[in-house]
Amino acid sequence: MFLSSVGSCVKDVDFDQINDIQLTPVFEGSLVFFDLEANKFVEEGSEVSSITDFTRLDALSSSFSVNNLVRADLHFEFVNTIGRSFTLTINLLDGEQQVLRTLQYDIPASSGSQVEIDDTVVFTGANLQQITNLLIMEVEVMLNNRLPQLAETSEGMLAMNSSATLYLEIADEE
Repeated sequence: MFLSSVGSCVKDVDFDQINDIQLTPVFEGSLVFFDLEANKFVEEGSEVSSITDFTRLDALSSSFSVNNLVRADLHFEFVNTIGRSFTLTINLLDGEQQVLRTLQYDIPASSGSQVEIDDTVVFTGANLQQITNLLIMEVEVMLNNRLPQLAETSEGMLAMNSSATLYLEIADEE
């Protein structure tokens, strides 16, 4: 009696449905960040007009990302508490250091309170290849105008924080 009641609860199972599974994970991670104190723009008593740095980003160009990426969002946050304006140029470079895309931000001078700028750049469709070929992020910070002159005692900072949100689609390929 017990066996017949167990058997009557089981329905036909379609194991071929396993072939229809599609995973759509979303990954978020930090990319490049910095906090530049105002006095970092002064060397040996003279103002430095620009600071450039390069960061390698291997994870975005991995074969897993290249094969499964359907969308990528790069998010940038800037905070300025220095009484000078800046131009930030971000070059996305491939392995041969060829520019895939350039992003430019004008950061206004602070007038006593912090200046905040947020931006998200979305990569889909045809421009998605720019992300899958991305290997190096070059960030150049340029001082604008000449006044007020920065000195080793100047206060304030310029900060940048960037992150990536990667949208993947992983399907069973037979």
